[in-house]
Amino acid sequence: MLAAVIALAVLAVVLAVVLAVTLRRLSGERAARASAEGKVTTTGAALADAQAGREAAEARAEEAEARAVAAAEQAEAARREATTAEGDAERRVRAAEDERLAAEEARAAAEAGRSEADRTVAETAALAARLIDDGAADPAALWTLERWRSERTWRNSVAAVAGAPSPFAGTDQPLRVALEIEAAAVREEVGAVVDLAVDLPEPLTPGASLATLRATQEVLAAAAKQGEATAVEVSAQGTDVVIRVESLDADGNPLPPVVVSLPPSRLEVDGAVVRVRDALAPVD
Repeated sequence: MLAAVIALAVLAVVLAVVLAVTLRRLSGERAARASAEGKVTTTGAALADAQAGREAAEARAEEAEARAVAAAEQAEAARREATTAEGDAERRVRAAEDERLAAEEARAAAEAGRSEADRTVAETAALAARLIDDGAADPAALWTLERWRSERTWRNSVAAVAGAPSPFAGTDQPLRVALEIEAAAVREEVGAVVDLAVDLPEPLTPGASLATLRATQEVLAAAAKQGEATAVEVSAQGTDVVIRVESLDADGNPLPPVVVSLPPSRLEVDGAVVRVRDALAPVD
């Protein structure tokens, strides 16, 4: 009986020890588990933070890449604009140089034409000055020939319809008709604007008519070739006939007049004015 009691006591002690060990082990496992769960929670939070950081970094990288692409596009656009501007500037420079050369050529041609015109005007005016004095040549015959020449000019260069009646037929102002033909012919041949105003008491003597027409022809031709628009006024001033010519360039600026040098005679030149002295004086 005692032995059984002792055995039971020993068994109880053993069970108590085992239970204590088991409880201690369970407590340690619970602590370890709690610690592990805390570490898992901490690691998860760190992982979430890391993931958020990675996503933020990727977003910043994408934003930086977008800015880099935009900057590159802006740089390329600026380069193209600079290239275009440089090309436009070069073209403008070349165009300006071409215009300068063309202007110099035109000026040289105008100077050459003016010199030739001056020479022709001087020769023609000198001839007309001799004719108006009724010298060796017959002014009436020469005036008749000049009217024929003027009518031929009208038929070849001015008349709109072939076979139209002569503008000289039946007129009592042949000088006015001849002057109008000269102005119309210059318009057709040169392509310049020509305004003609005539205010003369007709008729003039043959010599005065011839001198007036020939002087107007040459001065008008020279002025029209060097300008874009030319105005011619032929009028009476006392007993004189005055021929006044004004020529303008493409910008509307007056051009220098055709200046000629004549020997002393009844034809006088003063700048843009040619004066036929005593063309309206009564003939004795």
